[in-house]
Amino acid sequence: MALDELLAALEREVRADADRLLEEARADATAWTAACEARSAEQHEIALGQHLRRTHAALESVLAEARHAARQEVLEGRDQLLERIFTAAHDACPEAITRASYLATLPDRVAAAIACHPPDAALVLSAPPALLQELERQVAGDPRITVREDPRAGSGFRCVAADGRVAVVETLESRLAARRTDLARATLRRLGVTT
Repeated sequence: MALDELLAALEREVRADADRLLEEARADATAWTAACEARSAEQHEIALGQHLRRTHAALESVLAEARHAARQEVLEGRDQLLERIFTAAHDACPEAITRASYLATLPDRVAAAIACHPPDAALVLSAPPALLQELERQVAGDPRITVREDPRAGSGFRCVAADGRVAVVETLESRLAARRTDLARATLRRLGVTT
């Protein structure tokens, strides 16, 4: 019987070792599965974070492009508006030189243009037909000044030294061009348009 007991004890011991090994294997498998699930969850979080960052960056890029396109449209619209306003102002210049308000400033403008030249310089005032009589009246009696008709002179006059070295352009178009930036800002401000 001793052999049967020894075999039974050996079988119990082997069974206990097998059960222990099986339990350790199950524990290792559970731990390994948990570690894999944790690693998988971590990788999923990393991948999701990267995807969200890429998506956010793509959305920001699309928004930036949309803002840029909208700003470009606003600027083009503003430029077109200003161009229409300045074209209308330019087109109104020929009529403006016949108004009393312009003619009242003409003596000072002529005197300032003449003062830009040496006192003994021979001068030519050229102007469109609408201003000839007024200019002739203003410089009557000054033998060094000749008044000439020039339909291309613009809306105002040019005072040129006879030798051509010094020319003073006193036209509404030149004044409009010189003040265009300031007038554009003032116009936009008055219209409530931001720059």
